[in-house]
Amino acid sequence: MSTYYIRADGTAANKEAATSDSAPETSMNVTVHNAETFAAGDTIIVSDAGGVYRGTRLTVPSGGSVGNPITYPGSGSPVLKGSLDLTDGTYDWLASASGTNEYYCALGAEKNLWTNADVETSVDDWNAQASCAISWGTDQFWEGSHSLKVTPNDQWWAVRSDAKTIVQASTAYTVSFYVRPTDTLANDYVYVYDQDNNEIAAVSAGHPTGGAWTRVHLHFTTGVGDTGVKIHFEAQTNTVTWLDGFQVEAGSSETTWVNYGELVPSNPSLVDPGVGLVFLDDVSLTGGTLGALADHEWGYGDNDSLGFDTIYVRDNSGDPDTSGAVIEASQHACFYVYDKDYIVVDGLEFRHGWGGDYQGGFTAYLSTGSVVQNCEAHWNNANGIAFASGCTSCTIDSCTASYNGSHNIQFSGAAEDNRATGHTVSRCTSHHSRVLTWNEGNEFDGYGIKLQWCDNSVVRNNYSYSNDLQGIDLDVGTDGNDIYENKFYDNNWDGILLEIGAASNTVHHNLIYDNVRDDDAYAAEIMIWNDSQNNEIYSNVIYKTRTSNTSDFLILIGDSGATASSGTLIYGNVLDGGGFANNAIRVDGGATIATAQGLKIKNNILLNTDQVPIWIQSSSFTGFECDYNCYDVSGGNIIQRGSGTYPSYTLATHFATFGQDEHSLDTDPLLEDPANGKFWLQKISPCLGAGVDLGDDYRAGLHKASSWPDGVRTVNQSRLWDLGAYVSAQGELARHSRWLHMLSRHHGWR
Repeated sequence: MSTYYIRADGTAANKEAATSDSAPETSMNVTVHNAETFAAGDTIIVSDAGGVYRGTRLTVPSGGSVGNPITYPGSGSPVLKGSLDLTDGTYDWLASASGTNEYYCALGAEKNLWTNADVETSVDDWNAQASCAISWGTDQFWEGSHSLKVTPNDQWWAVRSDAKTIVQASTAYTVSFYVRPTDTLANDYVYVYDQDNNEIAAVSAGHPTGGAWTRVHLHFTTGVGDTGVKIHFEAQTNTVTWLDGFQVEAGSSETTWVNYGELVPSNPSLVDPGVGLVFLDDVSLTGGTLGALADHEWGYGDNDSLGFDTIYVRDNSGDPDTSGAVIEASQHACFYVYDKDYIVVDGLEFRHGWGGDYQGGFTAYLSTGSVVQNCEAHWNNANGIAFASGCTSCTIDSCTASYNGSHNIQFSGAAEDNRATGHTVSRCTSHHSRVLTWNEGNEFDGYGIKLQWCDNSVVRNNYSYSNDLQGIDLDVGTDGNDIYENKFYDNNWDGILLEIGAASNTVHHNLIYDNVRDDDAYAAEIMIWNDSQNNEIYSNVIYKTRTSNTSDFLILIGDSGATASSGTLIYGNVLDGGGFANNAIRVDGGATIATAQGLKIKNNILLNTDQVPIWIQSSSFTGFECDYNCYDVSGGNIIQRGSGTYPSYTLATHFATFGQDEHSLDTDPLLEDPANGKFWLQKISPCLGAGVDLGDDYRAGLHKASSWPDGVRTVNQSRLWDLGAYVSAQGELARHSRWLHMLSRHHGWR
């Protein structure tokens, strides 16, 4: 068990020399770290002494074991950024000829590996292989470079680069470049050879439309002894072809770019942006229209006839080279774990991460027993912190994630054969998901917390608020999870969504309020949707103090017909509509008739709804039970129910017609002070002892001293159960006092 050190500016050649973070020469940089091998129990201290980490994704090369994890603690406040600093002096910003205060970034010639910008006629890096003449021309794709010009002497020709020693043996890479033919003949091919001219890989490149620059990719893996690569291009054409922008990227994805050895690429998103992110002074810029950018907007294109696309920024403070502004563009993910177990990451911050799939801030695949704790993840293009396919028994604890392009926190499996299991999200804060603006209009979903194909996991003691969609989403066959003691509020749809077959989950002892969708689509504090069965909702405080939606509910169950709400239990909740929710509980399949089959509603307090407290569209009421609830409707209707037509029923007529609500109350429940969030019962409340024994699984109610999310206290119901989410601290005394009062009146005692 050894300890090693990383600094952003580290120069130590290997881990053995990385003995301290006191100086660059005694610390590894990220590239050296990624190539090392570590032992179970090792500690790799990530120091902030060398400044911000950027330019290379930190990839964990080794795994730990049970009881001996490999640990990555932060020293100081280390920040890992997935972005380039485009104002660090490496790049030039020039004023655009069109658009007031618009500047474009001169990206530089270093992005092209095989070129010689100094001598146009030099072909030192390239060799003609068959029937052609080659030279450097001026039809460049990259600013500052000179494109390789191939002039055929026959219909077939080929060119090959000299070897570049930029690769490691037995490693996956992708080569890419741009080609611009001047005809439309087919049969172009790209080859990769090693330093000894042995073919490693080949691909048909097709043939792009004449006159257009088109990007070509080829994935390959180097052999055991390979140290260099040569790129070979051949084509069937009898007209001039231009080649430019050659790069080699580590990995097998066009969106994963790193600096390695001689390779110093700029952000590929600036060339082929996809969903590129641009930041000014650490705030994401909004995409705009070139030539008409507003202050602090950005765009992508070629408004100055450069011959290639580049980034444009409107900055009213002046030229970014001299204004003091810091402009950054996302390049790579921040921290990556693949097929490594028992990794502990503690006290790091991830920003501006960029990558495919779930990659952004922190991402792990195929990992067991790993932990991310005391970390922050902000402004990443995909997820903030994500454990993706193949992960089991992992933990995200005491982290803060915000302003990420998709979900702030996620656990996700992959269908039936690779489900996520046994995870924990605890004591985390998630807010403002999916707020980034990117150039091409692409959008991800944006939940505060998301579980997908995830079973038997725990979500507890978290804040999730002001997210673009739900506070938490349990999606696609997410089963057997326990969601408790969280605070979900002010999200731009539901507080909690259980959807697409999410089954047998428990949602209890949460505080859920003011989750409001801004349009009139159905929305709720808790939504159970699309074949999500046998879920249990109990001992929650759920309320509204506002709405901007005409279809707003506290608990909404629906969609997909005969199994939509099967087996749902709604026990012992406070459901206060505040005069804004249409219904406290609604079962509604829309055009598809839903069902209340197996639905049980007991021991709840339902009040202050705009319409009837309960509205049920159902083709079947088999197993439906509704009783021991308190409705404060002053003799009005408590429920509408039916299929196609929905007659209303008072408490008395509901019992007389269907035998339901026999023991329910229609009265003021006398809550302590609901306008100020005090939803427990007064000592004289008629709801004290008015409930039914629901069994030991539901016996723990809330104590009135509870605070969310980390100060929730519970107290068990006694022989006589209170209605609502709280168990009165004076419950037994209040019950006995009421009993003695009744006895005294009966016997004339004083």
